[in-house]
Amino acid sequence: MVSVEAGTALPAGWAASDIGSQGAGSSYDYDPCASNNPNRGDFTVSTGAYNLIPNNSDNLAFIGRELCNNGGIQARIEDVSGGYAGLMIRESSAPGAKMVAVYSNLTSLLRREIRTTDNGPRASNTSFAPFPYWLRLVRQNDYIRAFYRTSDNGSWTLFHQAYLPMQPCVEMGLAVFTTDPNGQAQATFSQVQWQSNVGGNSLALFNDGAAAAQPEEREASVFPNPARDAFTLAFSKAPESGGIAILRNQMGQALEQRQLLPGEAATDWDISRLPGGLYLLEVRQGGGTPQVLRVVKAN
Repeated sequence: MVSVEAGTALPAGWAASDIGSQGAGSSYDYDPCASNNPNRGDFTVSTGAYNLIPNNSDNLAFIGRELCNNGGIQARIEDVSGGYAGLMIRESSAPGAKMVAVYSNLTSLLRREIRTTDNGPRASNTSFAPFPYWLRLVRQNDYIRAFYRTSDNGSWTLFHQAYLPMQPCVEMGLAVFTTDPNGQAQATFSQVQWQSNVGGNSLALFNDGAAAAQPEEREASVFPNPARDAFTLAFSKAPESGGIAILRNQMGQALEQRQLLPGEAATDWDISRLPGGLYLLEVRQGGGTPQVLRVVKAN
């Protein structure tokens, strides 16, 4: 009689790295028989690594593999608690290595981090993105671009680009950290796909091709932009079923909401009482993917 049991070891080519302080420790598991992911297994990471700014060095749990020349990684975040989970491309596993990362905690905020010099400062920023379950990082020469999408079959939206020269071969992978200095974070990644070009040979490919890396076309537009007192939200084709538009600040907080009427091709928006700066306009039409437009309020 032969009994076969699923293990938890990481697949070939992947390695776990405790980068910086791990707090109460980290664990790394792989489930090759995930019932909701019949084609690929799920990666689960638990960590006590506390990684918030203003610390310049990294404290995070990382599952990575080699990325040579152009390529990248994408994954669906199934679950995250106690912190952030995301994707990272870094020059090495050293806590102060050059890197770019994008994280989600499955709210409508995306967190991005970058370090452009070894042991230099680590910059962080947040962007509004509606339900970013999917993340993707793509390296093309000295540029690294970050994308997200909200559904399994949706279009990829470009939301960040960084110029970051590094060595030809670097590391790419899955990163997790906690926002509680005395707590633990846990995250599960599914449908992980990667691409690494060594001597022009593709080792693995994203299943939806390179064309999906282009930002989705937007049917809505804003003018004038920048605007001083008011702007107009216009559609290339009037929504047949109406919808809603939500104006948010840079932290993702809703400031005002408008109902979009069926057949209404344009609507005016008074922003005279708002302070100058960048705002985000979320437009939802029917059951389609939300669109997010940037609006600049001039002083």
